[in-house]
Amino acid sequence: MITLASLHTTSPQDRGLRRSFGRTLLLGTVFCLAVVPLHGSDGAIEINQVRAEVGGVTLGDTPGFPVTLSEPGSYRLTGNLDVRNTANAVDTTAIHVTSEGVSIDLGGFAIRGPVVCTASGGPPSTLVCSPAGGFGHGIASDSGVSTRVANGTVMGMGYSGVSFAAETRSVVAISNGVYGIISELIVDSQGSRNGYRGLDGSVVSNSIANENGDVGIFGGVVIGSSAVSNSGTGILASAIHQSDATINGGAGLVGDLILGSRASSNTQINAASGYALNDFLGNNGGSGQPQIQGVEIGANLCSGDTSCP
Repeated sequence: MITLASLHTTSPQDRGLRRSFGRTLLLGTVFCLAVVPLHGSDGAIEINQVRAEVGGVTLGDTPGFPVTLSEPGSYRLTGNLDVRNTANAVDTTAIHVTSEGVSIDLGGFAIRGPVVCTASGGPPSTLVCSPAGGFGHGIASDSGVSTRVANGTVMGMGYSGVSFAAETRSVVAISNGVYGIISELIVDSQGSRNGYRGLDGSVVSNSIANENGDVGIFGGVVIGSSAVSNSGTGILASAIHQSDATINGGAGLVGDLILGSRASSNTQINAASGYALNDFLGNNGGSGQPQIQGVEIGANLCSGDTSCP
């Protein structure tokens, strides 16, 4: 047995061997902790820059980016993920989801890439993104995979912030090369200064798109949302309800049905197959111009006049 006294009576060579063995044991323990998935108190698997570089977050996840999530479950960022120092950073994806049933809580942290999109002039503004032509995503899901993403920021990725998610909540997508967020459901989120489109979803609710390179919000149903100073159309959707579009480079609102919404100071005329209970002001070159084209199915205001268009 090794006792405190024996440590003082052993030879320097023996003590050196013990110190070497201790260091080896410590390093081995650290390595094991690095490659075994770390779980939070609620069972969520933790992801951060160190875990991404080591790999092994799930089965088949190799060191570096992307972090591959091949198993269903809850995952949480415990620090920022940054791909800017990787080779071909503009084409690098941070998180790749290949499994059904994955939920990702960004934990208030950010996923960052190398793209910077700068808005100038206007409003509406003109947007230039550099470097351009990338294929990297902040979070990308395989086709048919229902991924849920929440609570954080994705910025500067070569192609998109979030792609092909089932549900995205409370996410800010800024300065991504092409798309901000592509998701079946988008709630309480924001797409700003993305190269092409800010928010793209089957249902978009209580969200904001501003200073994007073309359409601000593209969707099936858009509710309680706003589009400001986008280079193209503000909101383009099948149904638009209680939403607002201001100072966009195209039309403010374009949809099959527009209800209870407002469009003001947009460059082009608004359009709807049917529209009611809306307020259109200063679009299409000014209040003296037609404000909307389509079929009026209820009372509206056009430049303060109940006679529309």
